[in-house]
Amino acid sequence: VHDVPTLKMLYLLSLADTRAVGERSYSPLEIEAMQDLYERVLMAMTSRETMEALTDREMREQMIQRERNRLRREMRNMEFDEELLQRLSDSLPASYVLNTPLPTVATHLKLIDQLPQEKVIVDFYQGPRDPYTEMSILGYDDPQPGVLSRICGVVYAANMDIHMAQVFTLTSEWEGFDLTASDVSTRNGCEIVLDRLYVGRDGRALTSAQSARLAASLREVLLGEKSVQQVIEAAGKDAHRPIVPQRISMRNDLSDEHSVLTLVND
Repeated sequence: VHDVPTLKMLYLLSLADTRAVGERSYSPLEIEAMQDLYERVLMAMTSRETMEALTDREMREQMIQRERNRLRREMRNMEFDEELLQRLSDSLPASYVLNTPLPTVATHLKLIDQLPQEKVIVDFYQGPRDPYTEMSILGYDDPQPGVLSRICGVVYAANMDIHMAQVFTLTSEWEGFDLTASDVSTRNGCEIVLDRLYVGRDGRALTSAQSARLAASLREVLLGEKSVQQVIEAAGKDAHRPIVPQRISMRNDLSDEHSVLTLVND
């Protein structure tokens, strides 16, 4: 797409095509993601710099920097001093800065401040009309990979669906925050896992009781008090049932930094 009129026509066509397929084929989150993509591409194309003057990577870096500046500017009214805001905005991962609303960022920063005492924090937010619940999980990263798989295993044991997930790793070396828990290994630099999952059950958002039970199970597993296998078996499910992907693909043209692996299980 090389010009704004074509971008707008493509967006309208995509919306019409999506609606024509059927409401159940696309979730509200997928529609919202497409709208967000359109708005960000439009912002990049209508900036002062022309498409010819900058490479894709340069445009992305400029957009990220604009978002960091906006984040720092809008958070000045909160309880953070200017130097800390500068350090925070520069330290947060680019994908987090670009995809996280300001109120959510503020909430996460307050939760991170509590992490040394809590070790693991599970927080829920329910939009007034959303058919899902936004769940934020904060904890210290494990030197052994697998934190996200354990989270997904607990959600599976609870008979809940994951509509979308955003996974981030934050460094804890931020001035003004003492984030190092005394009993947490520092072999991995005491990095912090911050995962956002949009979960539901039977097409509905979670109830308060369901959220409380899910949070309790997640804390037990992430703190090492129980294994994922124990939680799954306690729910009456087979913890060792294999999942056979129907299709596996890998692409290098979707990201500047990563190879994207897609596994489809029908």
